[in-house]
Amino acid sequence: MNEPRDAGAKGVPRNQLRRSYRALLLLCACYFLAVAVAHQLGWKVPLLYIFYAVPSERYQDLIISFLAFGWAALFLAGFLDRTMRPAAQTPILIAGLVALAGLIRVRLEVPGHPEIDYEIAGLAALQGALVLLFALQRSGASSAPH
Repeated sequence: MNEPRDAGAKGVPRNQLRRSYRALLLLCACYFLAVAVAHQLGWKVPLLYIFYAVPSERYQDLIISFLAFGWAALFLAGFLDRTMRPAAQTPILIAGLVALAGLIRVRLEVPGHPEIDYEIAGLAALQGALVLLFALQRSGASSAPH
């Protein structure tokens, strides 16, 4: 089915962009929930622990688990917002960019831990995809029939 008036940038149907964006939000929610569970239970699993090879205090793991649960809830709230309101989605995207900047700062200030590079690269790609998909699906919003 051709949707010329309901397409985002480059002619991709806006519904497809929206579904992809929402799928990434759900993926983020699941990832941060897994991070929360891993830290709550003390499971040192690569990708769920940024510095998995470094000993951590129990209170640190507990604090991270609560914060990661909050991130999971934030991404889930974005996923559940089916109308994709900018007022609901923009804070999620900004928070993700700030968190990514924080991880990059940690990497620059804590030398000798190359394992974080993979996590940062993966999260940067994910955050970039979220921003791009949201922007593309919004670019067709003004031309969509009402």
